[in-house]
Amino acid sequence: MKSKIQSYAAEDSDIKEVHATCSRRTGSTILLDFHLLVDPEMSVDKVNTIAENFKSHLLQELDEVVDIIIHIEPFNCKERVLNPCCDDCDSDINTLS
Repeated sequence: MKSKIQSYAAEDSDIKEVHATCSRRTGSTILLDFHLLVDPEMSVDKVNTIAENFKSHLLQELDEVVDIIIHIEPFNCKERVLNPCCDDCDSDINTLS
């Protein structure tokens, strides 16, 4: 399911990253939650629209999923997991080959 969520997220250029995906089965249904990272300069209104549209899309596409909690975070070095920034990397690490 994580790969499907990542794939759908990649279709929306406003979604920079999705991580910390958790699913919980309750009987025959699934509850999801994850972190959705967006440009920190976006308005709250735009980010809310992006999250709501993405949630609606996932609810249509993923069988058994009945609810999704989305934690919105800024796409910055502190929050990134899948594509971490290297600005704070030790120079020794960068020189290893």
